[in-house]
Amino acid sequence: MTLNDTTTTELHDAVSALLQDFRAGSWLPTPAERGLAEGLARARWSMQTVRAQLRDQPESVTSDPLGQVVTTTVRALASPGTNAAALLTLRVLVDALTPPQAGEG
Repeated sequence: MTLNDTTTTELHDAVSALLQDFRAGSWLPTPAERGLAEGLARARWSMQTVRAQLRDQPESVTSDPLGQVVTTTVRALASPGTNAAALLTLRVLVDALTPPQAGEG
């Protein structure tokens, strides 16, 4: 197993657990985490853009559950061949945390 395989597995597991906790109501994002999710919802994801979204947030966000997941995402995106399933699960989480954009149904 390569480092990237390990990182994307870690990312998929962390995002899946956080999404499950959110749906169960056992994790509620902080306002800063919601701001991070909104920034991610508007961005085209690459290592640079995801890192910039994280950098633009208060320092405390990196210790929050979503901040930890986004930090892992940056590491996963740093290597070619990032598992698409992990990123898709993160997209589902981000979409769940953000209100629909104007014109979306």
